[in-house]
Amino acid sequence: MNVTTHRIRVGLLAPAAVLALATASISMAQDDLRSADPEVTVDRSGTELQALLRPRPDIDLIDTAMVFNNPRPDKAQVWCVAFGYSGAPVGRIRLEIPARGVRFFLASDIANNLDFIGSAQCHSRNQVFPSAFVVGAAFSDAPALAHHHWDRTTVRFPVIVTR
Repeated sequence: MNVTTHRIRVGLLAPAAVLALATASISMAQDDLRSADPEVTVDRSGTELQALLRPRPDIDLIDTAMVFNNPRPDKAQVWCVAFGYSGAPVGRIRLEIPARGVRFFLASDIANNLDFIGSAQCHSRNQVFPSAFVVGAAFSDAPALAHHHWDRTTVRFPVIVTR
């Protein structure tokens, strides 16, 4: 009987320990976001994106364009945080996307024009659809992972770079 009681106690303590660790991890992540650089607002339109999305062998730079499409009839806002390769926050950015419109930002925008490689996490209180492109001397698409919920979208750009 003591063995069974012991197993039940351990079984109940394990989820509590996991919950405590998860809460601490979330709290530390929120502290990191608060200590990141001030939020930058960017308004780059589809016209600028059109000019950017072509190979430019004459320049020696590389950047990542993170693009958001808003299919809804009302405007949407997107908030993003970039993290460097060590996991430390690099910068924050906010986009306002017009109804049924497209807006984007560059990795160099969120990193204050500093060279970096890392990732970005974004969220919106609306349904938005992301894309990503590596631009510069060459051109390529890049991964953009979206999780759509009925009232919000969470986006992860696993690798972004600017040089």
